[in-house]
Amino acid sequence: MLDKFKLDNPEVDVPVALEQLRGSFNAQIGKEGATEEQVEKLARDVTDVLAKVEEHKKELRDALRTAPPPADDAKSVKLDRSAMVFAPGSDDKSDKDFGPAMRDLNNVHLSLLVAPVARLTDDAPTTKKIVRFRYLSDMLTLINMREHEVNPNYRGWETLPQASEYKALAKQFSGALSDATAHEGAEFVPTSILSGAIYDRIAINLQVANLFETFPMVAPVVKRGFRGSKAVSYFGGEQTSDTGTSYATASTINTDDQTFTASKQYCLALETEEWEQDAIVGANFVMDEMGVAMADKKEATILNSNLTTTFDAGTVEDEMYGLRDALVTYLAASGKSAVDMSGGMTAEALAEVWGAMGALGQVSDGAWICETNGLARLMVAKNSDGIPLWNALGAQGPAVTGSIGQVFGRPVIVSSHVPTTLNNSGVIPSSAGSKTAIYHVCCPAFKIGERLGVQVAYSDHYRFAYGQRTFRGISRWVFRNLLPAATNRIINGGFGIATY
Repeated sequence: MLDKFKLDNPEVDVPVALEQLRGSFNAQIGKEGATEEQVEKLARDVTDVLAKVEEHKKELRDALRTAPPPADDAKSVKLDRSAMVFAPGSDDKSDKDFGPAMRDLNNVHLSLLVAPVARLTDDAPTTKKIVRFRYLSDMLTLINMREHEVNPNYRGWETLPQASEYKALAKQFSGALSDATAHEGAEFVPTSILSGAIYDRIAINLQVANLFETFPMVAPVVKRGFRGSKAVSYFGGEQTSDTGTSYATASTINTDDQTFTASKQYCLALETEEWEQDAIVGANFVMDEMGVAMADKKEATILNSNLTTTFDAGTVEDEMYGLRDALVTYLAASGKSAVDMSGGMTAEALAEVWGAMGALGQVSDGAWICETNGLARLMVAKNSDGIPLWNALGAQGPAVTGSIGQVFGRPVIVSSHVPTTLNNSGVIPSSAGSKTAIYHVCCPAFKIGERLGVQVAYSDHYRFAYGQRTFRGISRWVFRNLLPAATNRIINGGFGIATY
């Protein structure tokens, strides 16, 4: 069936192909509905189509390995000083990796490395210079670490071929901000902090994480406030006498906060043999490997981490409050149940999923999360009048890092980290189950806190017996619910969906 589809550009063609699959499927089934064998065939075809997305991601990662061209020195630098970020140095013992490293950076240097480029400037030539500067900084950081360990004749980063261009760009940026910083003329020495360029490599491999707002953490532990109750408005009569008419008592707006504590995420990347021929190629390989590994772990943790209580059997992550953790917490505290979809995925069942969330289930805040078995069933679900629920996004669908369709006006995100070994209660039993689930999440009710930068280190000890050297990357971040999960239905689910 797939040979009928053009899949040269997955960003455009994958949503179209999925819609063609759905249309072809509906044309084949009878009035009595689809058989399990037909749905299984659709699920396999959908899996094959989505494999093209993974191929496209590899192409994008390969493109990121390509060095951006040198910037035009004749163009002046234009930076927005209001976008500068402060180096979040910390004496907190839990921050012993990041704290000292951040203190080695002045505010301008850190901003140029990790602040969003779009916030730093809207000038195209300056944007190119920032991208080039970050590329050079990352390459110098990685190569400098390696050479210090393996080359007894190494004389420091300034002897590397990329150093002169890096220093020239650093001088331009420092000069442009000389009246906004006390570090005028200070040299931007490469440290152990990688630039925000690694986030581009991580972002290519994210789907679920892109649903949630990310905020920078200036310390290992920060608090984020939220409103507990709304103000109340009243009608009042006109003033008819000198003594006046009393209006209603002003309402009290309750506020609360949630503590976000950053966790360390480690990543190891073995040195590639390409180092000997071309150090730039080798450094890019390390960046790519770290990006893929960190993104994969981030997605899995956001979905499946068990922190409130261990509800899944086997080895589980317990670093953060994952999405499934929030749902299990609410169901246990409220005594309520998720929606049973063991008998099939119907329009009524899907509506019950978000309808039970009340105000937290509104369309503007919601998103569906499922894996390919759930996606196949979503694509063929119909309402009582026989009208399909699936709304294809066509060429406008961000198939690579976002939604590939909509149901009830809410985007559908497909993630391979949604378990397919669940039981009908939505947890992984000691003897692995054969069910999956679909989740509807209130996206604003969750946040991601991110420590700026990814710190790297280098060692020839970890894989000494194999003659390999290793880079280690450390990212500090946290995902958690902003609203208390026990008393707020910020996520709901449909359980018992059969897998193939």
